[in-house]
Amino acid sequence: MEALIENGEEWMEPLMNLRDMLAVSRDDKEAREERRRDGTKKEGQLGPYKPAFRANFLELLLEAQRQIQADQPDINLINYQELVAIQVLWHRDNIFNYNVADIYANILGRKMENTHESHQVIEEKEMLLKSCNCDQERFELINELLSLQKSKTILMKKRGLQNDLENRIDQFVNQRKNVSK
Repeated sequence: MEALIENGEEWMEPLMNLRDMLAVSRDDKEAREERRRDGTKKEGQLGPYKPAFRANFLELLLEAQRQIQADQPDINLINYQELVAIQVLWHRDNIFNYNVADIYANILGRKMENTHESHQVIEEKEMLLKSCNCDQERFELINELLSLQKSKTILMKKRGLQNDLENRIDQFVNQRKNVSK
């Protein structure tokens, strides 16, 4: 890649920077979880990237795409389906503090395509909020649980859904206990 850049393909420089970042972070305990996705901890093996690293990397990837498209408008580093898949994986991993559509809008200055909600979805959310007696925390919990279920359906992997739902409910209950102390 360095040779290509030296031979006039400067537009590839952001790609080289992303590659280097991944190479350095591969064994970085600050960027990776100690436990694997299945909850096991194994000496010499790290788990998936931490949520903050994932969000930061997506920001850098989209920024690189923006820079590259200034000179090469036909080049896409990531497409809509891949962005949706990332959000699904984040929900599967119980990452709800980061939103792919928000990151996309922040970096590229426009909304993701196909993200506008239908009138029916808006009505459903209003009904759910009303049924939660306007308790925003419970409303968000139920939305997260529905997102988990939807992400499992999209990935066609319903295995582990009950465990994921139970873990998220336990997390919610523990957070409420800690707040009330």
